[in-house]
Amino acid sequence: MIVKNLLSILILIFVHSEVSVKSDFPVEIRAGEEREVTVTIQKGDVTGPLRLKITPSMAEHIEITSITTEGAAFLRRQGAYTFVWIAAPEKEVITLKYKLKVSEAASGNIKLSTLFSYTVGDERKSLEESEKNIYIKDNKRKKKRRR
Repeated sequence: MIVKNLLSILILIFVHSEVSVKSDFPVEIRAGEEREVTVTIQKGDVTGPLRLKITPSMAEHIEITSITTEGAAFLRRQGAYTFVWIAAPEKEVITLKYKLKVSEAASGNIKLSTLFSYTVGDERKSLEESEKNIYIKDNKRKKKRRR
């Protein structure tokens, strides 16, 4: 009985260890510009509720709008942006797209953190993608001199 329970736990850990999140954030962006970001979630066979939360530093200079949600509700609350599914989509890989817009007044670096939360049985789990730094370039473009 103990061996059977231990084996079941090890199988559960192995099956759900395939959960991953990857985003293609830009390395730099010019103030006032926008870029499309794709997030790929490898959810494996997770079936319960899911949540992907994106939290930018300098939230007052960042605007995120959803493009592709794969059936998720898209919410903005207290400077964070969240994709929420009551039940996970059936496919193993979820691809989200959103537009990241930086205000004209922004400068320096933006840090974006991404947290993916899901449920296995009665246990809530989270996976945090490494924080991304995006350099904001000055929005003043050099004018070419006419000769």
